[in-house]
Amino acid sequence: MQSATRSSFATKTLLYGVVLGSVVLVSYYISGMVSHHFQALPQQGTNLTGHVDLQVSLNGNKPLSTQSKVGNNYLDSDDLYAASYLSVPQDHSLSVSTCLHLLKMFGPDASVDLHDGSKLRLLDILTNANLGAAVFKDPPVVRTRYGVRFPTGRFSENPQANETHRDQCLATFAEIGLPLSTPLSIGKQEFQLQDVLQDSVANFHLEQLELEWSTLAYVEYLAPVTRVWTNRYGESFSFDDLATELLNGRWWGQSCGGLHCLMALSSLYQANSEHHILTTKIQSKTDAKLRELVALSARQQQHDGSWHPGWTTPQVDTSGKLVALLPYRNQMITSVEYVLATGHANEWLYSLPQEFDVPEEVVAKATDWLLQALEKSTPSDRWNNFCPWSHAVVIINLPRPLKKRVVPHATTF
Repeated sequence: MQSATRSSFATKTLLYGVVLGSVVLVSYYISGMVSHHFQALPQQGTNLTGHVDLQVSLNGNKPLSTQSKVGNNYLDSDDLYAASYLSVPQDHSLSVSTCLHLLKMFGPDASVDLHDGSKLRLLDILTNANLGAAVFKDPPVVRTRYGVRFPTGRFSENPQANETHRDQCLATFAEIGLPLSTPLSIGKQEFQLQDVLQDSVANFHLEQLELEWSTLAYVEYLAPVTRVWTNRYGESFSFDDLATELLNGRWWGQSCGGLHCLMALSSLYQANSEHHILTTKIQSKTDAKLRELVALSARQQQHDGSWHPGWTTPQVDTSGKLVALLPYRNQMITSVEYVLATGHANEWLYSLPQEFDVPEEVVAKATDWLLQALEKSTPSDRWNNFCPWSHAVVIINLPRPLKKRVVPHATTF
């Protein structure tokens, strides 16, 4: 497939920007709050993949579940650390990102207790714009010209109402097994999750800021029906393109130390075994890269079982010997950064197929380190740094390959 170049995409984006600039922003009243979103009509039935009609072929299609998901081992509410996440503290508020992590922890039917004593289903908060606006002060899902979108914007005026990473909602929904027929509500209009996929495909390009979550979503929702998709500019892409970009991309400075790039590569590898979405050449490169990183993870694991957040991009001398780790985003490394890196790395290693021969002692050592870190943490710590600690809580509850650990329960809280 021919990749989109930066110049062609920029030119076309400018032209479309002129057109879309004429779209009127309107306001509507939601739960006593005023919010804004695009009202342009989606193009129903438009064939955006070039091979399948998303409105027909993918309607109601369930995700592949080829990615080995730790989310399938949903946490019990009586686990000590998990229990502290089921009620929102008075000094904290929910965000889209928090809801997504909670869904990964507790599954699609999970609910959360709010400050006013009400209990809301997490999926309802995200898929019902009115309810979401009442919680986040702005709707988390909006209508676009090409379908429906969960806006991305960690630096927006109200980041709590936005997903942190592009296609993060779509990828999480795929991971917890939601079909594309899952309903979404915006005002008085009803949509489906397939409309979110349609908007994502229409606006996809290889130079978008992050490809990891798009990859995870496409592996689950597109791989069963096509190896190729086409964006609104008529540019076609394949899973080979995604894998190549991830293999050649710079991981330094990426979110969570680049660990989501590893997870995306792993998902491509595993989906290929069932749906043959990669060519033999790219499959071989992906296999080799994953094996290289498994070996690197064992070498870079610290004596206490943790990982430095820059372990995926080590510096080497002229002989190729590892000598140091690159600085992580040029910032001070705090203890919670080690929790972030170790939780994500262990989750990735745990998800790999058996043929990668992940050393059990590496996983066990990291899990023990995370457990010790959790035992020293407080509920406030875990809410203030929700993402790192939630991954730690998930990983310590997975079945242990070497020894069985007794999970503390809420009765001892």
